[in-house]
Amino acid sequence: LLTTHLTQGEARASLPSGTKVFGGTKWCVFRHISPTRAVVEEAIRERLLRMKGTTVDLLQVQKPFLA
Repeated sequence: LLTTHLTQGEARASLPSGTKVFGGTKWCVFRHISPTRAVVEEAIRERLLRMKGTTVDLLQVQKPFLA
């Protein structure tokens, strides 16, 4: 997804100022975590930097089965 985020960020940066862009992304969690507000907010901040955006409109959380 890193490449997708960077591509979305480049596309967003090339648009005229004020253009509305829907920012959707996926957060794949591959380790056991406690999904506190701070943990989720950090994941969102990380994606915002990559996407060069100010909001994430949709965050899909994918957590595969961890044995």
